[in-house]
Amino acid sequence: MSLLLVLPIALPGIVTGLACSRPSTCRRPFSIYTIIIGHATFCIVVVFNNVVARLRRTSMSLVEASADLGATPLQTFRLVTMPMLSTAIVAGGLLAFALSSTR
Repeated sequence: MSLLLVLPIALPGIVTGLACSRPSTCRRPFSIYTIIIGHATFCIVVVFNNVVARLRRTSMSLVEASADLGATPLQTFRLVTMPMLSTAIVAGGLLAFALSSTR
């Protein structure tokens, strides 16, 4: 799954552009929607890499402590994991925006 998400960043932008320009790929003629799809495929990868890097550096002891205190998995995600990842998501979004405007 990770490989499929990271693959668009390994491909040159021209390959993504040509793939989006084929009507059989997106079922639409080349338009603003295909440009949005191309940017989204690139930007999602940037945010994903940033979030995964943050998850790897984060200690799971806080999640385990939350479970020990009786929190459900949804509460643990909402009150512990998501606040830890929020700065990575914002940073990934800003980086994706900056890279998207230069492509």
